[in-house]
Amino acid sequence: MKAPYSTWTKMQRQGKELSELHDVLGLRIVFKPSAPARLPVSVHWQRQAMLCYRVLEVVHSQFPPEAATRFKDYITHPKPNGYQSLHSSVWLGDLNAEIQVRTTEMHRYA
Repeated sequence: MKAPYSTWTKMQRQGKELSELHDVLGLRIVFKPSAPARLPVSVHWQRQAMLCYRVLEVVHSQFPPEAATRFKDYITHPKPNGYQSLHSSVWLGDLNAEIQVRTTEMHRYA
């Protein structure tokens, strides 16, 4: 669960009610891919990205995404500081949650 104060400040900043927020509950999936034979750096990062998309595909097969507009791809389009992750809002029953998917290497860098 996100901290109540940060949730409240977000509501104030965006002028939204609690029911309108998409990330009151957040789940982060951080995984360590098995290490194949030594790969060139570009292939290594492509493999990590592909695995993140695959993990998100599995999540979406179990928990329906809220909407296509609630998906952020910071792997294909990293933030200026180099942050990489996939973010998606999904339904956990009648609760909405933000899912973040990244590798341990991406998590350490973040």
